[in-house]
Amino acid sequence: MQGAVQPGLKALQKRDRKKVQAQPADCVSDSVALDETYTREQPNESRWDYVVGVKEGEHSLVAIEVHPVTAGEVRSLIKKKAWAKKVMSRHLVHDKHIKRWVWVASGEVGLTKTSSEFRRLATAGIELAGRELTLP
Repeated sequence: MQGAVQPGLKALQKRDRKKVQAQPADCVSDSVALDETYTREQPNESRWDYVVGVKEGEHSLVAIEVHPVTAGEVRSLIKKKAWAKKVMSRHLVHDKHIKRWVWVASGEVGLTKTSSEFRRLATAGIELAGRELTLP
């Protein structure tokens, strides 16, 4: 993964970067495009999109997936998270971990907060941000 780390939100594709705001602007230290970084090495895996370093008191990590939000995609997101945890465990020091796992809608949000799929997502530790995410 060396060489994949970019300053600020630069690792995010332009269309995805428009959906992620940093307040204050310098609260994001760096980012990695996990999906892009592992496309060749693991082409058949369901890969999580990004991990972002956030300066919030101490440095923490936020995993971001920009993807259509539908009930049918919940299982896919949970699978992507499991993949990312496995990959990132090889790169993080023992006391570091991803603090937040966030799903940002690439279009309309087709999942209600009262649905069983939404509860399943919450149980898996994935937060639904809606159409935009503001960090930290």
